[in-house]
Amino acid sequence: MHSSQFPPDNFPLRFALGNAHHVKTDIFKGLMYYNYEPERGRPTMIALEKEQVREIQQLNKKGEKPTDPMELQFKHSDNQDDDKMDYADVTGAVELPDSPKRKKKKKKKKNFPDRRPNNPPQ
Repeated sequence: MHSSQFPPDNFPLRFALGNAHHVKTDIFKGLMYYNYEPERGRPTMIALEKEQVREIQQLNKKGEKPTDPMELQFKHSDNQDDDKMDYADVTGAVELPDSPKRKKKKKKKKNFPDRRPNNPPQ
């Protein structure tokens, strides 16, 4: 998908109970994520389809504000096969070769003269 297929994200979406600011765009799923900040309550991350974002932007240009973005939020259906990933248990199937253990080099201690001040050897 090309980024020109997505609506502009440089201004917030306005709702009756608060505003939503763009956070990120998922070009593969066609979703746009917004941080919805209601007038009362905690901010929430919502996912909207790009067509929904266009509709909300058109309503905002006309001065209209949709009521609740939580009703419009994209709902992921569990029956989609393309998003389902099957994993197999491959424990023990791949064995790495034994690597030889490296011997650590011992550090040589340097002989320093006695550091006691003004103590001549007797």
